[in-house]
Amino acid sequence: MPKREPDDDAIQLSMLENGLDFILSGLKHISSQTSKFDLKYAVLHLSAGIELVLKDRLRREDWTQIFVNPEKATGEKLKSRHFKSVNLQQCLERLECCLVDPPDKALLKSFKNQRNPIEHFELNHSREALESSSAIVLGALIDFICEAYEDEELSSEESELLQQIRTGLGEFRRFTVARMAEIQPLLDDHKKGYGHIVVCPSCMQHALLADCDVQCAFCGYTASAEDAAELYIANMFGISRHYSMTEGEGYPLRNCPNCDNETLVFEEGYTETNGVCFSCGDTPPPGEYVSCDQCQELCHDEDRSGGMCPDCLKAYLSEDHR
Repeated sequence: MPKREPDDDAIQLSMLENGLDFILSGLKHISSQTSKFDLKYAVLHLSAGIELVLKDRLRREDWTQIFVNPEKATGEKLKSRHFKSVNLQQCLERLECCLVDPPDKALLKSFKNQRNPIEHFELNHSREALESSSAIVLGALIDFICEAYEDEELSSEESELLQQIRTGLGEFRRFTVARMAEIQPLLDDHKKGYGHIVVCPSCMQHALLADCDVQCAFCGYTASAEDAAELYIANMFGISRHYSMTEGEGYPLRNCPNCDNETLVFEEGYTETNGVCFSCGDTPPPGEYVSCDQCQELCHDEDRSGGMCPDCLKAYLSEDHR
């Protein structure tokens, strides 16, 4: 049974109200920009609000679970608020034990990963990209709130904030629909030229024109295919090549057998998840490729001989091993 939160008349701040207010503030900063700093505060406030909403749901299930170390949770620490609380990843993992499913973890972590460099380094987002990603993430969060809370559980202040967020989110969604309709001819022309459309790592819309140099028809993001793949990994999975090398973990970027560019991304490995190539647009399903025993590069199973890809087999034969 969940542990009951200790009674304390001195605790006046509603965590949910605080989170919803942060989200509403973020939406206002996006929609009514008056300076270059508005986008920064939009991302920071939205990210903070999302985490607070999720922590509040976890708190209502079991208040000790918002502590990093639940076994050290005490009513006194909760009242003083002098304790280390869970981060987004930990909160999502613990929410899985609740009776309601948490929002899409990949979406939330992607938005969080967009926020970190903005807080600590620099901002490099367009308004269109931020509106789009916010609409997607907050849409999933609103669905979660509807499932995770009964109407009678919300205070009048929380209900009013939630309604204002829905109104702002509806405006963003109308923008997204109108923008997608506007760029549809461009997407169709690209596909007619045997091009492919993939997910943009900046705005999360399925509007990136895959090529050696990519461009998003929705938000205007442009980069090399290699840089787009790296940004997709950073935003969606929260890791970098340097981190993977330092921690000894596999980096989810591979050489694409279809176009021979190192722009093929797999989330959890080529045998478990779909891939996406930012150069040629190939989206191989799990198991379409196998790994060469010699060089570890991917190839089709029918092209592999003796556990080797065609290049390694050719090199092996050239050494007079016939």
